[in-house]
Amino acid sequence: AASRAERVVTDAISAVAPQGLRFVGGRLVLNTDRGETYFAELSDGERWPIVIDMAAEAMPEHALLVVPQAAWQDLDPESRAAVARRCRERKVVMLTAEASEGELRAEEVQI
Repeated sequence: AASRAERVVTDAISAVAPQGLRFVGGRLVLNTDRGETYFAELSDGERWPIVIDMAAEAMPEHALLVVPQAAWQDLDPESRAAVARRCRERKVVMLTAEASEGELRAEEVQI
């Protein structure tokens, strides 16, 4: 029964996680350059693009995806561009923040 439950959860995740995220032995794992790696052992900069991508994929068109500042600040420029592309493809609006000095302003990510 446990392995069937793992299969059901893995199938549900794989519907929105093209990165190969799956359950093995009750834990989320995926293949990385380091081999099969527990999701929990990934750095924030590795985890966030996967999670944001999954969220954007799961949302309906024209939805608002709110991403914590901590997530956005951990992304490198390539990951930010990839996230922005995914949101544009899915027609999802992503709202996040970035700490800076000065006035509050809104910007669109340029890719």
